[in-house]
Formats: sequence, C-alpha cells, structure tokens
Amino acid sequence: MNCPIVTQDQKANDKNREKAVSAANYREADEEEYSCGKCGAFIQTPEMMECMGTDDDDYGYCTQNDFVCSEDMTCDRWLSGGPVKGMNPKQKILLKIAKLLEEE
Repeated sequence: MNCPIVTQDQKANDKNREKAVSAANYREADEEEYSCGKCGAFIQTPEMMECMGTDDDDYGYCTQNDFVCSEDMTCDRWLSGGPVKGMNPKQKILLKIAKLLEEE
C-alpha cells in the first residue's frame, strides 16, 4: 500500500489538520455518535494502521481532510458508516482515485 504522506510526515499532517480546523470546523465532538471514530471517512484498515505506525484505535486516517485524526473529534464533513476497518477492492480503488484527484 502507498501510505498517505501525512501518515509519514508530521508537518504535513499538522498543516492539513489546521486546514480542517478552519475549513471543516474540526473540533471536539459534542456527541459520541458523530465523532470521527464513527465517521465513514475514518480509515482503520490494517494497512492504514501500519502506515500510521500504530495499533491504537484512538486514531485513524481521515480521507475527507487528509490527516491522521483522533476518534473523539468531529468536523462538518462527517459521514455515516465508520470506522472503516476493512475495504473491499472497489473501495480501495475509489480511495486511490480520490488521492490522485487531490494531487492534481
């Protein structure tokens, strides 16, 4: 798996987290049911956990804001259906496409 840069570069991760604070109102969750840990963009697949160098499920990779996110936070880009612990081949392809589009 090609790891997202932010999982390897703390400065890039911090920069994107700050963008999420201003652009997506990233903040502490008022309600647990709308926390990042229950968001459909909160990726905790075994491959992603390896990229992040942790098995601590308090953290996951946020595909919406492109940074390593804490499960007890939330933002205005929250999606139902998480956390994502496994991905089928179609989901993996869609994630790759999304990453390619971000690079343009």
